[in-house]
Amino acid sequence: KLTLEVGSWTFCVEVGSWNLELGTWKLGIGTWKLAPWNLEPRSLEPGTWNLVTWILLVITGAFMAVLDTTVVDIIVPRLKGPLSTDIYGVQWVITAYMIAAAVGLLVVEWLIKTYGNKKIYVIGVALFTISSFACGMSNSLAEIIIARVVQGFAEALIMVTAQAMLFSFFPPEKR
Repeated sequence: KLTLEVGSWTFCVEVGSWNLELGTWKLGIGTWKLAPWNLEPRSLEPGTWNLVTWILLVITGAFMAVLDTTVVDIIVPRLKGPLSTDIYGVQWVITAYMIAAAVGLLVVEWLIKTYGNKKIYVIGVALFTISSFACGMSNSLAEIIIARVVQGFAEALIMVTAQAMLFSFFPPEKR
């Protein structure tokens, strides 16, 4: 039984299938429940916690990649001053990312077949994190564009492997 207490809320997790209850709201299929009150687990299948952990890790990585795709659009107008460029130069920050992501999609299948989903996903998340840091530390347009190219390629690694991994976590009858 997993219990998390935050202030006056107590969250308990019950693992079986998939179900979410918060107050009067209910979502899911089966017996997995997360609710602001204590629930007794009905069943714990071997490897369920490992599966839940992997699903959360994969979804978090994919969310991080998607979020970064859109968050840069907000700061583009503000990058002109610090990078000493015009709007056309700053647009390359977005364009470089998208081109690298598109090119990355072409090679991900070969990488997965050669090295496996898990390795490529972890490499993608590591590259994405390092290149995100490099974007934040860049002082010139060229530096941020290079970092965004690496970030775009890493996003392709994350997104393709995340979908393949989520699909492979479940047997055919539960997909």
